[in-house]
Amino acid sequence: MPMQLDFQEATPTRHDLSVNPIVCDLRPALQQQPTTRHVLLRKVISGVIGFQPLSDEQLAKILDQIIAEKSRMFEAEKGLRIKVDQLARKALLDRGYSPDLGARPLERAVDEMIVQPLVDAWFGNRLRTGTVQFSASGENTITFSQD
Repeated sequence: MPMQLDFQEATPTRHDLSVNPIVCDLRPALQQQPTTRHVLLRKVISGVIGFQPLSDEQLAKILDQIIAEKSRMFEAEKGLRIKVDQLARKALLDRGYSPDLGARPLERAVDEMIVQPLVDAWFGNRLRTGTVQFSASGENTITFSQD
């Protein structure tokens, strides 16, 4: 069964009377059989969404924001200040960046390598209020110490 789309001219707004756009109502096509709906959505979405890879500076800013957010939380709740050295940041970026997913896994890497060890140490009574320094102790291993 061929897909039928309902095209119509849109009414121009007050602000831009020189443009006469065409509007396509996709609802009738989407209510057809499921395979048609999936094919249509795949075609529509694949042509619209495009991402550029994140630069190293952008990733570093995102990591700084995540660490600052976690640090504020620990300082407010437990009196712990988090400091992360450059080698540990590099290990976090290596673990938390995916070309396919961008920086989405970065927060998970911070949770696994920074937050969870802090929580475990806090509940194990191995920490006191103050500054906790995180540093890389291997290629993808981060350890912390407290003065």
